[in-house]
Amino acid sequence: MKEQTLLYLDKLKHKVSKILAFTIVIYGVCIIVLYQYYQDKAEIEKAQILQNYYNKIVKVSTNKINSLTQQISGTLQSNNISISTNGSDFKICCDKCINYNLFHFGALIDRYIPEFIYYKIELNKKFLYSNIKAQNYQIEKIYHLNDYNQFSISLAIDKLYWSKTEAEIKKPFWIMTLFALVNILLFEILSKILFKNFNKEYTLHYQNKYKEELDQLKFDNSKELKSCKDLLMNKIWNLNFNKQKDLEINILLAGEANKIALIDEGDNDQETMIKGSRLKNSSDKVPCSIVLYQDDKIEEINIDQLIELFTDRFDQEDENISVNIISKVKVVYFASKASLYQIIYSLINYLIFVIKKQSPTAKHNIRLIIDDIEKVIQLHFEYDGFPITEEKELLKMSSSFFKTHANPFVLNINQVFNILRINGFDCSVSYNQLNIIDILRKKQKDNRPITTEDNIILLSSFTEKKK
Repeated sequence: MKEQTLLYLDKLKHKVSKILAFTIVIYGVCIIVLYQYYQDKAEIEKAQILQNYYNKIVKVSTNKINSLTQQISGTLQSNNISISTNGSDFKICCDKCINYNLFHFGALIDRYIPEFIYYKIELNKKFLYSNIKAQNYQIEKIYHLNDYNQFSISLAIDKLYWSKTEAEIKKPFWIMTLFALVNILLFEILSKILFKNFNKEYTLHYQNKYKEELDQLKFDNSKELKSCKDLLMNKIWNLNFNKQKDLEINILLAGEANKIALIDEGDNDQETMIKGSRLKNSSDKVPCSIVLYQDDKIEEINIDQLIELFTDRFDQEDENISVNIISKVKVVYFASKASLYQIIYSLINYLIFVIKKQSPTAKHNIRLIIDDIEKVIQLHFEYDGFPITEEKELLKMSSSFFKTHANPFVLNINQVFNILRINGFDCSVSYNQLNIIDILRKKQKDNRPITTEDNIILLSSFTEKKK
């Protein structure tokens, strides 16, 4: 219930934040549009004011000049009319001339133009009159009296007067902007106050209701955690201790078994066996290994079961080494299921041992491909790591292999190769982008095909039989 309420509260806060953001965006757009609207309105109003007073100046000026022109029996449209300035007067000539004081002319215009409008009048690009000395005018227009005479009229609005007028024009905009900002602030403040009060009430409610329950839960969890920790530490210690003791016991028993086997077999036969298996020089240095291969048997072996077993066995052997076994056939034939398992198990263990010695932290792969040709098994091992091109390079660590592998059923790689070669197999070591071990049936020298009878393959003996 508590978590659900918190989830609803977070969702509500998120929605309120979205609404606030959306409102700010809408208000922002509206404010920008309104500001531009009232800015344009003020500019239009300003232009209209200047245009109105420009029209008044033109009207007053032309009316006065027309009245003066009529006094000399002429009109402004006459081509022989000339208008010029002469000191403080301007002179109009048409057959005869008439002068008019510029001061009176300016006073006449000033009666129609307010003080907040600054203007300057030029006649034929010569200064005629202005009500104030100003540097910058906001508009400048030319009015043609006739083909030869023209007024140039410049106007501007007093800044203080225009500021007041512009403020009055934009007053609705500032009112609406203030209204929008107040609404946004009120919405933000009210939402924060609301959520703050809600959080406070919510926290107090659940704090009072579940305080004892939470304390008890903490105590129970702490007790359970301590118990699990103690149990786990005991398991780890027992596991490491058992592994160490198993290794010590297996080495001891394997060495003793080797001595007993040598005594019971007799000197001559034992010497022959060691010589045949090529272990004479190392028989006193390696633990006893129990070889399961028998040369007078043949057995059909299900490969799916083999793959499943070894995949499960080596899946967690090392996080940096993966073992993959594939087969092109469903069944193979070998001396026995146990002996085939022993050979594969021993070779994979040895390859893992070699790879760890080379680079224990890098990622590596071991792949075994199983095939069957004329009911004779073919094993193809591929593994990465440092290139190993010759058999002696692969076997050079075999003497140290048993120091960490005291299991009597794990064969030394020398033993595996000797057993297989004595019984008609070729064992080759090579390198082709990957390290390769191939175990193949030797070709028959007399070119006779391998005969099978009742699923029995006749293999040569691993050891010489006693006579």
